[in-house]
Amino acid sequence: MALHLGSHRRALRRWAVMHQIATEITAQFFVENAPLLFEQKLPERPGKPFTGSADQCKPLRISLSERFIGHEFSSRGARIQRQQTLRCTIVRRYANCAMIQIHALAAFNDNYIWLLQDLSSQQCAVVDPGDAKPVLGWLAQNPDYRLTDILITHHHNDHVGGVAELKQSTGARVLGPAAETIPARDIALVDNDRLTVLGLEFVVHAVPGHTLGHIAFYHEDATTPLLFSGDTLFAAGCGRLFEGTPQQMHDSLGRLAELPDSTLIYCAHEYTLSNLRFAQAVEPDNVDIAERLAEVTRWRSENRISLPSNLALEKRTNPFLRTGETSVKEKADERSGGQNTSQSAVFASLRAWKDKF
Repeated sequence: MALHLGSHRRALRRWAVMHQIATEITAQFFVENAPLLFEQKLPERPGKPFTGSADQCKPLRISLSERFIGHEFSSRGARIQRQQTLRCTIVRRYANCAMIQIHALAAFNDNYIWLLQDLSSQQCAVVDPGDAKPVLGWLAQNPDYRLTDILITHHHNDHVGGVAELKQSTGARVLGPAAETIPARDIALVDNDRLTVLGLEFVVHAVPGHTLGHIAFYHEDATTPLLFSGDTLFAAGCGRLFEGTPQQMHDSLGRLAELPDSTLIYCAHEYTLSNLRFAQAVEPDNVDIAERLAEVTRWRSENRISLPSNLALEKRTNPFLRTGETSVKEKADERSGGQNTSQSAVFASLRAWKDKF
C-alpha cells in the first residue's frame, strides 16, 4: 500500500510540475511571441505580411483550458513550431468550446475581409468579401476547410463584389440586410435578429448612416465580445454619410458605444492612421490620442495591421464617440462658426470637417 501511495504521490507531483511549466510557457510565449500570433498572410502583397505588435495583445484575454494547454504543450518545441505557422488576428476558445481564428484578408487598397476559422469543425465564414480572390486563395491554401457563411453589412461594391462568385464556388449561405439589395442573399436580416455562425450567436444591430440599411454583427462573450462594424464605426473614426443623416449616424454610433468596453471592433478598412491625425486636430491636448497616433504610425511604417480596436480605446480617442466632451464641442463650434446646441450637431460639424480634412 505504501508503495502504491508513494507512486501515486510522485505521479501527482510530476503532473503539478508539468502543469506549472506549461502555464509558465503559455505566459512567456504569448508575451515574447505575440507578433507571431497576429501575423497576417496576405496573398495580394507577397513578401509583405501585416504583423501586429505585442502591445495589441493588452486588451485581449486569450483563454486556454487546462486540457488545451496539456495537449499543446506536450512538446515545447512542437508548440512553438505550430504557433509560427498560425497567421491570425486572435485565437479564442468560446463557451461552446469552439476555437476560432480571425484572419484579415486584404482587398483593394485598404479593405479587410474578415475570415473566421473554426478549428474544431473545419468550417469558416467571411464578412464583407468585396473581392472573391483573397477568400478563394485562402481556401486553396486550406483545402480541408469549407466556407459555410457569408455575412454582409451593407450593399457597397467593395463589400459585396465577391459574393456571387463565392456563392457559386462554395454554396455558402449569404446573410445580409433586408433593406438593401445584396447579391445571392439567402437570409434577409433586420434589427435584433439572431443568427448562429460557426456555433457563435450573433445579434444584428441596425446602424443606418453610411447607408440606410447598414447592419453590424455583434457576438456577446463574457471576456471578449466581437463586433463586425462594416463602415459604421472605424478605429478612431466613422464612415461617410452616403445615404443617412448626421442624426442617424450619431444615433447608430451611440448604440454601438453602449456595448461592453471590452468589445473588439473589426471594421472594414485600414483608416486608423488618417483618422487619428484628424482626432489630434480635434483634441490636440488629448494624451491618449497622441500616444495612439505614435503607436499606429510605427505599426503602419512596419506594414502592420492596426486592427482590431476595442471600444474602451475608441471612447478615449475617437472624436465621433466624444461629442459630449467640452473640448470636442469647442473645436466643433470654432470650425462651424457658431454654437452647436446638441451632440448630433457637434457630430455633424465634425463629419463635415473630416470630409475635407
